[in-house]
Amino acid sequence: MSEEKKTQVYLGVISLVQQGRSLNELKVSEIAEASGIGKGTCYEYFSSKEEIIRETLLYTFHKEFDSFCGLLQFDQGFEAGFRQILTVMEKALSQFSPFQTLMSSVGKRELKQYVSEEAMENIMRQMIRLIDLLLDQALQEGVIEPQRPREYQRFVLIGVMQAYCFQITNPQLQISAAQAADYAWQGLREALA
Repeated sequence: MSEEKKTQVYLGVISLVQQGRSLNELKVSEIAEASGIGKGTCYEYFSSKEEIIRETLLYTFHKEFDSFCGLLQFDQGFEAGFRQILTVMEKALSQFSPFQTLMSSVGKRELKQYVSEEAMENIMRQMIRLIDLLLDQALQEGVIEPQRPREYQRFVLIGVMQAYCFQITNPQLQISAAQAADYAWQGLREALA
């Protein structure tokens, strides 16, 4: 099975969704045309439209997650790593990545139709592993105290990052990304001290 052909199909789906098409309304013939291959060739690699969509969602998630992880440099310290994550999040939110485009095209109920519970659990494990790497570094540097349970530490870190995203995506709040990052850093330190 040619990974190159499958990638062509994934990119075809992404292209259609970026043009405003809903994932649920796509037909295999449209996907094949957007991918530059025949409908029959599409069925050589995928058994159904649902499989195409499922694999496209997983492909884009893993590609973006790997890219995100590749940008992180924990060797500069916890604060620098944390601020770098915020910068990457800001960039991702302002550019509306292919994964975000796909996710906005499918509702939560439909997502369960395309992505198995096992795949979602695997994605969550990867994200938790990244969060734990960051928290481990904070503990080693003495930025946070070890008396708090790991679940609480994750809760605070995720909450601060969500608050940061809310602040920078709502211009009526009149706060710069730099100021929001400073508040996020201050809030994180105070909540985990």
